[in-house]
Amino acid sequence: MRNSAEPRRREFASWFLSSGIKPKICVAFKSKLSLVGIMTQFKRPNILVIACTTKLESLEAIEKYQPGILICGDQLEEGDGFSLIVEAKKLVPTLKTCIVLDSIDSNVKLALQTKANAILHELDIGDQSSPYRQALLRAPRKKRYFLA
Repeated sequence: MRNSAEPRRREFASWFLSSGIKPKICVAFKSKLSLVGIMTQFKRPNILVIACTTKLESLEAIEKYQPGILICGDQLEEGDGFSLIVEAKKLVPTLKTCIVLDSIDSNVKLALQTKANAILHELDIGDQSSPYRQALLRAPRKKRYFLA
């Protein structure tokens, strides 16, 4: 059986290599299940430099590995994704960021204030329109992607 996601993965890999973004990704979510779900999306796991559940360990990893992309949830085991993005961009000014809001009660205004490159809602995961892919494709063009 042929993998129907393969052409999209190749397209994304080609874009990623030509985008100028460092091919290192950091993910931070409160839920370990969310981390595992995102980690399985990377065919080349070596670009995923760290998967964290707390703000402190995320910031330490960002300082050490200098990733090109941070994908985080709005809630972490300790701390939150909103302040993580703000502090991470101070450590790596070229960092592209994506925040995933986990409930309809999430603070969209606060998410906008982080100046994240992409703001998505957890309900968008698995959507046919591939919002994660769309969000990351817009990141190097200095455009924001808002779907919440």
